[in-house]
Amino acid sequence: CEKNNAVVLFKMHPFVKNRLNISRAHRKYFVDVSDYREVNDILFVTDLLISDYSSLIYEYAVFKKPMIFYAFD
Repeated sequence: CEKNNAVVLFKMHPFVKNRLNISRAHRKYFVDVSDYREVNDILFVTDLLISDYSSLIYEYAVFKKPMIFYAFD
């Protein structure tokens, strides 16, 4: 992240209660925005979306920005 001047914002599904444990050294580059309610604001400032089965991909498609579909199961 530092080399590319990148920050990873991640938002967990509202039903997921367990938070990821991000080490203090990496908090500068990995930011949990799960409590932020305005998803569209987050989509507007991002350059790339990584998603699984979320309908969020349809909202993000309007921006014509790259998406990665990751089905972990």
